[in-house]
Amino acid sequence: MQKPEIYFGGHKRYLECLLLNKEEYKTQGMNKITNIKEIEKVKKITLGDVFVENPHILIWKGVNKLELIKLGEEAQKTTLTIENEEIKDIQGGQQNFLILTKSGKVYSLADGKKNNIDETIEIPFEDYNQSSFKTPRCITFFEKNNLLVYAIASGNYTNYFLCKNEGKLYGSGWNSDGQLGKGTLNNQRMPVLISKNVQRVFTGTDSNNLFYITQDNELFACGLNSLKKLGTNNTNEIVLLPEKVILKNIPIKDASEILDIQPSYNSTIILTNEGKIYFCGELTNPQISQPTFKEFESFKNIKIIKIFSNANDTFLLSEDYLLYFVGLNNNNLIFEHHAFSLKTIELPKYFQDLKGSNLLSSLTMNCGYHSFFLFLSDNNILKNDFKKFFESKKYCDSNISGLVSNNQNNEKNEINEKSETSFPIHKILIELRTGLKLDEIQKIINQNIFSQEAFNEFLKWVYYNEISSSVTTKQIFGACNLMFPPEQNFENDLLKLFNDEDSKDFNLLVKDDEYEDEDEDEDEDEDEEYEKIPVHKLILLARSGLFRELFENLNENEKNLNQIKDYSGKSIESLEIFIKYLYTNKIELTADNDPELIIEELKDAVEYYQLNESSNLTHELNKYVKK
Repeated sequence: MQKPEIYFGGHKRYLECLLLNKEEYKTQGMNKITNIKEIEKVKKITLGDVFVENPHILIWKGVNKLELIKLGEEAQKTTLTIENEEIKDIQGGQQNFLILTKSGKVYSLADGKKNNIDETIEIPFEDYNQSSFKTPRCITFFEKNNLLVYAIASGNYTNYFLCKNEGKLYGSGWNSDGQLGKGTLNNQRMPVLISKNVQRVFTGTDSNNLFYITQDNELFACGLNSLKKLGTNNTNEIVLLPEKVILKNIPIKDASEILDIQPSYNSTIILTNEGKIYFCGELTNPQISQPTFKEFESFKNIKIIKIFSNANDTFLLSEDYLLYFVGLNNNNLIFEHHAFSLKTIELPKYFQDLKGSNLLSSLTMNCGYHSFFLFLSDNNILKNDFKKFFESKKYCDSNISGLVSNNQNNEKNEINEKSETSFPIHKILIELRTGLKLDEIQKIINQNIFSQEAFNEFLKWVYYNEISSSVTTKQIFGACNLMFPPEQNFENDLLKLFNDEDSKDFNLLVKDDEYEDEDEDEDEDEDEEYEKIPVHKLILLARSGLFRELFENLNENEKNLNQIKDYSGKSIESLEIFIKYLYTNKIELTADNDPELIIEELKDAVEYYQLNESSNLTHELNKYVKK
């Protein structure tokens, strides 16, 4: 993937410190950020303190690295680390940032500037004061109550925490419009239980609402109900307890078909899995309000894939990668006039160049009251392909079995229930990643009892480098004599696999153009007409939909097939380059290659071989087109 770019729009005094050349600042539209180092490592940007003199942004970089930037005349940057944890998500509130780790812990990061209880109520510590902390601090409430958080959401001075335990949803902070769903307007500094059996939660930058979907796939809402934007049967301005949202005008089976919900101050937008947009409240005309959800006519024939909202503005990204804007245009974010409008926004050239590419599926926007960020996060195609491959549980050639604990949470290593369990795996991959032979790994399993969940987490690292820091997962690494966190690089391991010719277990048979077969003896071995390109069967299955289909359609007698003819008509030179791309996700040409031939022959390889992520190959080839 080419180096990512980040753009922003909004108030100059908040964001000009992110520009190397402040004179290039545009008062409307998008400005390219040029003053963030290691921009390729950025996973997410979120805004905080958007109503005070100097707002902050929090940038998530790498596994557990953060960069906090205080905006203003001169940016003040602080580098932070969540020790011994891996970050899963970050969310920005008004006075507080939330940081969720993969181990289920939540950390809070606050500026500590204000001491007014109403303005710091969203900071969930009983002992909070204006000089409490400038580094991330763990919210011990969840640990003390044996709760594992797996999703967070931040609204207008309000935080929401969704836990694995029975789907419990907790909230804390401002409750000025009943957005905590407790039947009162009392603020809550410490988290309070809102509901159980919840699977997803939604809120907005300045909406004072809570929406959540239950495990029964029903949608509930509470909080500010201005212009009847909640879509319930309640017409009151404030809804104090969660009520069921009426979805009868949305042609879906139930709330499981909802992709996203974006509430703003006077409206709520629902995006369905099919890319349809429905709204309640008002969007483009403050005089007209819609009390139940209806389809947004302007997008009736447009498939939307992402939506982002702030207080009064909504951005919608279409399947064709056009960005639409609807709303009040706060602070003239997009164009000059401050009025309700519907407008198509011209994306910067960086994004236009990626039109039609799957890379844009990782395009994200973060909206604050005075600004927005638009950027393409690092989309690791190799890891994504192997993640899907792992989750499919198909094509495995070996098994590891042993006595495992069935405990869901085995942090104390207490064994209550044990059972014999078999884990299907790919022998060559687990040996590559661990440096151990399969029988050695099996011996380790036989000598220990790990939780089933922990071993699954270990296999996630094997297949796509996702690392869990649970105690029992660390024990597996220790038993295998692997450092934790592991030093092995996923991409380097796959390159090592490419260079290991002895372990390649499959051949692509490619027609040799120099071989003249017209006058050859018919009895001659047909395979002599073909040149063999050795490859690992694992790589073909993980990266190419074409090869997955081919192997799925083999009969029992063909299951052990170790070679197949390539009918693409491409040259040996091009296919050798392509095969290495499947391992490395990079096109590397040398002086001996004919770039024009390779570019021409591989331009349709994405479609022909049914690659999961198309644009990276196209852009890798384009590097040589430009040269």
